[in-house]
Amino acid sequence: MGDKVIVASERAAPMSRVGVRRFPRGNQDTKTLSLLREVRHANIVAALEAFQGQKILYIVFEDMHMPLDHVIRCPRRRTSDEIGTIVGQILDGLDYLHSHRWCHSRLSCETILVQMAGDVKIGMQELCRAASSKEQQQNLTDIGTITMKLMQGYALEEGKVGVEDLSDWQESSILDFLSAITSSDTAGRLRKNIFLVQIWEKESRWPKEILWDLFLTAQLSVRRYYHYKP
Repeated sequence: MGDKVIVASERAAPMSRVGVRRFPRGNQDTKTLSLLREVRHANIVAALEAFQGQKILYIVFEDMHMPLDHVIRCPRRRTSDEIGTIVGQILDGLDYLHSHRWCHSRLSCETILVQMAGDVKIGMQELCRAASSKEQQQNLTDIGTITMKLMQGYALEEGKVGVEDLSDWQESSILDFLSAITSSDTAGRLRKNIFLVQIWEKESRWPKEILWDLFLTAQLSVRRYYHYKP
């Protein structure tokens, strides 16, 4: 996520884990805390507590530590259903933000977090801000970039939306979804695309369990810079 996250756990069983991030104290403390209290959605990483030191503001977040970027970098190819289940959850969180007239100023594979249960959530809520419809449109462009990276490992240059090898995706409506990104004006409307609706309607929920193997492969194959401090 671009900064260090302290992964802390309780000493006594059951040992639940949380993530702790540090922010320099300053004039934005009240604004940051207010924003973290306001932004509440199943697909946005939850802030649990806050502690104020003399120079540092500590924010405790739920146990979400692996960025989507690790999934992109792992060697396992993603299926269209896996991609839809990931992108659909991001759009659910994004639709919530947009409905409150917010946008995320750095929506990317680095600021989206995943966990083994199949949950996909938008992180770094301090980067959310009030936005116009035009500014929210940038988040849909971000969705296009994320989708391309999930499909082929990289995004096309110069703002183009698409994939270079179409043969892998001919039996799925994911290509139509990718094309629809450029013409959609809201996250909610894009969420209703037939590609995502077909995945959702199978069980009236996102089939998060299909992501377990993918996330496990990413966890095992991509280097993470952890340091243990007892």
